[in-house]
Amino acid sequence: MVVLVLLGLCSVVSLAVILERLVFFWTHKKYTSKAAERYLYLLSTMISIAPLLGILGTVWGIMQAFGGYSLQGDMQSIAGGIAVALQTTAAGLLIALTDLVFYNYFAHKADNAQ
Repeated sequence: MVVLVLLGLCSVVSLAVILERLVFFWTHKKYTSKAAERYLYLLSTMISIAPLLGILGTVWGIMQAFGGYSLQGDMQSIAGGIAVALQTTAAGLLIALTDLVFYNYFAHKADNAQ
C-alpha cells in the first residue's frame, strides 16, 4: 500500500512537470537551452524511481502472499499478494514509460533552443 502511495506521488509530480513544460513550449516561441531544460531533472528522477518502486511493490506483494500462505495455508491468500505485486509493477512501468517519452521530447526541444 505504501508503494502505491509513493507511485501515486511520482505520477503527480510527473504530471505537474509535463504540464508545466508543455505550457512553457506552447507559450514561448524563443527560449534558451537553460530555460528549456528547467525541471527535466524531476522527470529524469521519476524515470529512475518509478520502476524501482514497482519492483519493490512486487517483492513486497510476493512476501505478503507467501507470508499469508504460511499462516493460513490456502491459495486464496496468495492471490491478493500477487495482485498487489502486479499492480505496482504495471504502475511503475507505466509512469516511467510515459515520463521517458515526454523527457525525450522536451530534451529534443532543449537541444534545438535558440
